[in-house]
Amino acid sequence: MVGRLSGKVAIVTGGGKGIGAGIVGAFVQEGAKVLIADFDLASAQKTASALGKNAFVVKCDVSKMADAKAAVEAAVRKFGKLDILVNNAGIYPSKPFVEMADSDDVWDKTLAVNLGGVRNCTLAATRQMKKQGKGGKVVSISSIAAIQGYAGLTHYCLTKAGVLGFTRALSLELAPLKINVNAVCPGMIDTPGIHTGNLDAKSLAAFAQMIPWKRSGKPEDIAWACVYLASDESDYVTGQQIVVDGGWVIQ
Repeated sequence: MVGRLSGKVAIVTGGGKGIGAGIVGAFVQEGAKVLIADFDLASAQKTASALGKNAFVVKCDVSKMADAKAAVEAAVRKFGKLDILVNNAGIYPSKPFVEMADSDDVWDKTLAVNLGGVRNCTLAATRQMKKQGKGGKVVSISSIAAIQGYAGLTHYCLTKAGVLGFTRALSLELAPLKINVNAVCPGMIDTPGIHTGNLDAKSLAAFAQMIPWKRSGKPEDIAWACVYLASDESDYVTGQQIVVDGGWVIQ
């Protein structure tokens, strides 16, 4: 059976673990060749080694334009082209707004990674897609934090809302090039990251019961939304956001 992404080449930023690793696995399963661009090289290599020759790793700090360009160049050098970019890399450190310094490292780093990284990687990738002249797909991972507020995460909510604005505007610019630009907004997804926050296991379980679907999400829940947006099935879909949260934000 031919996979939905057969013959496609993708870059997934932050693809070494969590949601990113789920996306990489689904893409490879569907026939894509994937470059994992990740600052955490050990996690990325572990994910790639389980997937065989169709997954390749490059160390990448998405907040640096030079790293974004190098990742695109590596994908083209390794696989001959670039069809898909998934902007997944992101951070979400919690800190009350009024406790931030006038120039705050948490604020600055969150914007640099979550917004600057999307800008850097998208610019590098879409320049390559334009050069190839055969269209492409850009999928950015936003969050339900773009839609509703969370105390202690003003910086994170700002960046994820910014990703949606970026998606809508860029989709119009790139439509003539047949490059689709869309976003996925995950809810609470069971990844290593949520277990390092302020909520213990009991609190996380109680929160999950407040979700209409009565469970937290899994990385594959997000991955399959990304597969759709990266495939030919979504050729007439652009500038959109898909919320994958078990019904949380519509309560």
